[in-house]
Amino acid sequence: MSHASEGSPAATTQARWDQARPPSDCPVTQPGPKSTPPPPIDPSLQPVPWANRWFGNPWLWTRLPHAGVLPVYRDQAGLGNKFPWWRLQPSSLSVTAGLKEGQGSFTADFPPSGYGSAGFIPSRLTFSAEGCWEVKASNETGQPLVFVIWVQEFPQN
Repeated sequence: MSHASEGSPAATTQARWDQARPPSDCPVTQPGPKSTPPPPIDPSLQPVPWANRWFGNPWLWTRLPHAGVLPVYRDQAGLGNKFPWWRLQPSSLSVTAGLKEGQGSFTADFPPSGYGSAGFIPSRLTFSAEGCWEVKASNETGQPLVFVIWVQEFPQN
């Protein structure tokens, strides 16, 4: 069951994730169409199919879903999906998130090794519930990267 506003395209989990839209009361982050990361990040990289809009700051970049809807899939840990990050400076990364209305829990898991202290690092973000979430990614080298996404469950294919 979705918690989307009644009548919104996001109100059904039968919709394809690439056609879903957030409800109007969730102010999802919409990067500009010309938002492009600086070198050494290759702007053609798209490690997951739903992540297609670049968003970042001088220290950290990611790719957000075009319409602001993060497709998540249920497993024993909750509602989760892979999420890409690019660090421009050597640093560790921490990610927190909060449900904009109500209470929810969140975890971010990173690989234990193999990605170095800068550049690309994948993560798995796990949410306790669908809804409007504010995500904050931080490292010790600069200001946090903060964005809002609509988290919506979709059936596994």
